[in-house]
Formats: sequence, C-alpha cells, structure tokens
Amino acid sequence: MSAQTRRELSETIPPVVLVVDDEPNVVSALTRVLRREEYDVLTATSADEALVVLERLLTEGQAVAAVVSDYYMPGMHGIGLLCRVRERSPLTVPIILSGQADAEIIKAAIDQGYVFRFFAKPWDSTELRLALREAVAWYCSLANAPSAFANGSGSVRKSGQ
Repeated sequence: MSAQTRRELSETIPPVVLVVDDEPNVVSALTRVLRREEYDVLTATSADEALVVLERLLTEGQAVAAVVSDYYMPGMHGIGLLCRVRERSPLTVPIILSGQADAEIIKAAIDQGYVFRFFAKPWDSTELRLALREAVAWYCSLANAPSAFANGSGSVRKSGQ
C-alpha cells in the first residue's frame, strides 16, 4: 500500500486496534475500556485467530494501528505473536498485557523494539487508554510520513530510544 493510499484511508477509516487474549472475560473488559475511543476495536481469543484477522484486514487494504496482546496464551506467547505481526505489518505498534510475565523477557522485548509498552494485569484503565492513544498517534504519524517508515522498512521503537 502506498503512502498516499495510507494517508487517504487514515482520513476516512478509523484506526484499528486488535485486542488478543485467551480469556474471553479479559477481551470483554478491554473492549469496555476502549469503547469510547476513536478507533475500531477488533478482538481475538488466540494468536492464530489474531493472525487470521490481521491477514483479512491487510487483504482488504486496511491496517492495524496497534495490537494489545496477552503474554501467556496457549499455542503462541504474546511476543511470538507480535513478532509475526511485525513481519506482516511493520508499523503496527505492539503492546503486551500480562499477569505473570517474566520481567527479563519483557524488558528484552522492549529494548529490542518488539514491544512498545507493557501493562501488568490488572491494568490501570486510564493509563492503558492513554498508551493506546499514544500508540495510535505514533502509528498514524509513521504511516503518513513520506519516509523510510512509509514503505514499511523502518521499525517501531519506544519514544526516546
């Protein structure tokens, strides 16, 4: 997708945030937290389902601005999912949620640019909403920039890195 097409779409289609957690009650809670935000929230209850949703959106010419994923899920952990998302959609901003993640693994993932932000469960709803607004704004600025990022060759790094 060209930078011009991305710009045109971003002016007409709300950004998409994909929420992924194997616990349906967590998905429901996150959907409630995000319901008043100015983006479409899509959900998946597994990493495999999330990848199917991502592929469908990309095939339809839509993009995912951010993915909020649980860390521990059956089949594929959250960082593995976010690495796969990054391969298909390099500008998508990755966020991890977890109730029991290994701090060293999360720190390494953030330091390497695989994770934009980490939130422990239970999360602070206000902080999560603010982080997602920042993530979506970051995505939109990169997707609309006439630079190396616009063709997907750049990487998403946490601000200040």
